[in-house]
Formats: sequence, structure tokens, C-alpha cells
Amino acid sequence: MGPHGLSDFYKPPFISEKYSGIFPLSEKCDTMVYRYCMARQLWLAELLHWVYPGNCWICHQFVERGGRICGECEQRLVRLEQVPRCGACARPLAHPRQPCPYCLGKGVAHYDAVVAGGTYHEPLRELILQGKYHHGWSTIRWMAQRIVSQPHVRSLIEQTDVLIPVPLHWRRRWQRGYNQAQILAQTLARQFGKTVLPAVKRIRPTASQTQFHSHQRRHENVRQAFGLVRPGALAGRRVLVVDDVLTSGATLGAVGGLISGDRPASLHGLVLAVADPRRGHSPLMLEPSAPPVELDP
Repeated sequence: MGPHGLSDFYKPPFISEKYSGIFPLSEKCDTMVYRYCMARQLWLAELLHWVYPGNCWICHQFVERGGRICGECEQRLVRLEQVPRCGACARPLAHPRQPCPYCLGKGVAHYDAVVAGGTYHEPLRELILQGKYHHGWSTIRWMAQRIVSQPHVRSLIEQTDVLIPVPLHWRRRWQRGYNQAQILAQTLARQFGKTVLPAVKRIRPTASQTQFHSHQRRHENVRQAFGLVRPGALAGRRVLVVDDVLTSGATLGAVGGLISGDRPASLHGLVLAVADPRRGHSPLMLEPSAPPVELDP
């Protein structure tokens, strides 16, 4: 494998030695077992993909050995990645430099800015759903490697000290088998030599945000759902919160509110995709000036 291949992905420790005294042993052991099981699955998936040429992950047409998506789906992905976006909340705009009608330049509460890799629409939506619900670890990892080809994403990660994945409650992680945000954060951190910290935890289970179609219900659903593992551990650090999708902003905002109380030097968000209120597949059709936000894992 290359310098950031799967063999590199499974290199302990996940938690930097610098933070080994901050986070409890149970957190570190749980993370190492989690990474070991995930790495075995990734090795097998990569091996089968190279031995047996497969189909496009999106439209299922045949692709050459080593390919992941066909040329047509690649062009559709590129169009979603190149949509003009608000520099504060990452929502798509009709024209570059147009004032954002959704956040009015204020962005997502508690964050300096949020960056997105693309718009949550087909075919990017299909890839994210595969990675989230269908054991698509390799899909998430592939999207993580793809997103860093965008200069604004690469620049943001380079200026970050620690990456924090939005956590799942342990019951949901047990049911799903993994946390897609954690895989995303680990892959990005490995490529840039950064540290991933499990600094935020879910302290109570919540219903899926997709069940709610109003900002108020979504914010109520995640209110007091998170807690800091070690208060003060993020003080003075440049923090990047990582998740898969930004839809309404309730989950991302709840996590940001906790972290901001730790007085980080800066706080940014990074998601694979952000929902477009003007198109389908967004449970919230936001009105202009409505506060922005994201999908609960």
C-alpha cells in the first residue's frame, strides 16, 4: 500500500501519546478494538475489489479493475462538488459571492465556519447512505480521500490541531457496527498526520433526526444529548468537528456549543455533504434567514 494505505490506517495509537493521560483507559481500549475489527473488514474489501473487477458503486455498471465509479457518475459528483457555497454555513448558492439567504453570513452557531465537500443530492447522497447504513466502510474512506482534493478542505485540515467526530450513542454504534463520522475523521487525520480525539460523547440515546421536520423538534431531540469526556482538554486548540451530512444544524450546533465552552482557539465543522433547501432529499425546506444545521447520525 501507499504511504496512506490500509496498512497505514491500522497503526496504533489512535489517541496521541500527548493525550494518553487525558482520556480514560476504557476509551482507548474500546477504540483500539474498534479499529482492529474495522481494519480487517477494509483489508478484505480492498482485496476483493482488486482481484475481481466490480460495478460502479452508484449505478452498478461495470468499471475497470481499480475503479470505484463510472465516468458518468464521476461527472455528476464533480458538478455537486463545484456548486458555489456560502463561506460561513456551506449551503449552496445560486451564484458565487451571492449573499447567503439562509444564514445571512452568520453561519452555524458556535462555529467560525463550516465546510462541505458537496451537495446532498444524487449521486453523493447514494454514496453517503451506503457508507452510513450498509457497512460501507471503504465507501466512507474513499469519500474522505476524495474530499481532500478540494483546496479549501485541505487548507482547513492543515490548520487544525485535533479532529472530533460527532459521536453515536453506544447502543446505535453497537447496532450499526461502526460510527461513520469516526471513520471519516480517522482517515482524514491519517492523511495529514493529525490527532483524532473522542472528546465528545453521547450521554443519552436520541431518535433519528430524519423523523423530525421542524427546527424546534430537531433541537429538542439533541438537547443535553452530548457531554465532554474531559472538560478543558480542548482549550487553546484549533478544533475541527467532523460529520457526514449537514441538514438542519441541530446536531452540529449541539456539539459546537459544548466545545465552545472549552475555549478552543478556533472551531470549524467539516461534512461530506450539505442539504440544499431548494431541492429534494432535505427534510427541512428552509425559508430564507432560517438558522442553518445537520443530520443526526
